[in-house]
Amino acid sequence: MKDLLSKISSREKTILMLAAITLLGLSVHALIIEPFNQKKLELSSAIEQGNIDLKWMQSAVFQLPRGNGLTQASKFEGSLANLIDREVRGQNLSSFLTQMTPISDGEIRVRYKEINFNRLLSFIAQVNSRGLKVKDLRINATDKPGDVDCSLVLEKNE
Repeated sequence: MKDLLSKISSREKTILMLAAITLLGLSVHALIIEPFNQKKLELSSAIEQGNIDLKWMQSAVFQLPRGNGLTQASKFEGSLANLIDREVRGQNLSSFLTQMTPISDGEIRVRYKEINFNRLLSFIAQVNSRGLKVKDLRINATDKPGDVDCSLVLEKNE
C-alpha cells in the first residue's frame, strides 16, 4: 500500500483524500442521519395518531353507562344459562350466539360469531348490571369492519 501511495502525485493524494472524506460523509448521512430522521418521523406520526385516538376515547366516555361501577349490581335468581338466554333474546343477539356452555355452577362460557363490537359491549354492560362479571374475554377481528368473533367467560359476582 505504501508503494502505491509513493507512486502517485500529491495532487492525486489530495483528490483521493477528498473522495474518502466525501464517501465518509455520505455514508454517515445514509447510515445514521437518514434512518434517525425516518424513525423520528414515524414516532411523531405514531404520537399524533395516539393523541387522535385519545381524544376519540375521551369523547366516547360520555356514551358509556353512568355509575362508574359504584352502584350495587342487581342479583338474579335462576341459572346463568337462563339469564344469558333472556339477555341474548332481549337484545336480539340470537343469530350471533354460537355456543353457551356452563363451566361450573357460577360460570358460563358464551361464544359469538361476527357480532358488532358495540352490541357486544352493550351485552356485557347489561349482564354486568345483572350481577355477572367478565372472567375471561377473547376477541378476534373478522373480515367485516366493526364485527368480531368473541369468547367470554362470565361468573357471578359474589
